[in-house]
Amino acid sequence: MKDSEHRKILFISPAFFGYEKEIRTELLKRGEEVDFFDERPKNTTITKALIRVNPKLISKITRQYYRKVFSATRLKKYDFVFIINIESMDVDLLKELKSQQRDAVFILYMWDSIKNKKNVTDVIPLFDRVFSFDENDALKIESVLFHPLFFIEKYLSKSSSN
Repeated sequence: MKDSEHRKILFISPAFFGYEKEIRTELLKRGEEVDFFDERPKNTTITKALIRVNPKLISKITRQYYRKVFSATRLKKYDFVFIINIESMDVDLLKELKSQQRDAVFILYMWDSIKNKKNVTDVIPLFDRVFSFDENDALKIESVLFHPLFFIEKYLSKSSSN
C-alpha cells in the first residue's frame, strides 16, 4: 500500500460514553477512512442484559442486524477490521465477516476483562491480533497482548489546565 493511500477500516464497537466516536475521530484525523457500526444490534438495557446472560435469546435479532452490516460493507475491501469488546458477534458471524473481508487484518481490543465476556475465548483464534487492557488476560492467554487503556487527547488539556 502506498503511503498516500488512506487505509480503510471497518470499526465495530459498542457505543459506550462516546468513546467509539472519539476513537473514530482520531482515526479520521490520521487520514484513515473509517466505517463504524455498533457491536450490538440495539443499545437498550434489555438487549445488553440478554447479550450478557444468554445471547442465544436474541440471536435472530443479532443475525438480522449483522446481515445488514455485511450487506452494507460487502462491496468494500477493508485493510483492517477493528472490533472492540466483541460480545454479540458469535463465531459463525465472525467467520462470515472474515470470508467477506479476506485480505483485512482482524484486530480485537478488549476494554473489559475477557473472563467477564462469554464466548470471547472462542473468537480469539479468528483474529490476527488481540489486545486487552487487563494484564491478567495477557498473562493467561498466550495470543493476547497487554495494552493499557487508550488515550483521548482532549482529556490532556483538561488535566493540564487544573
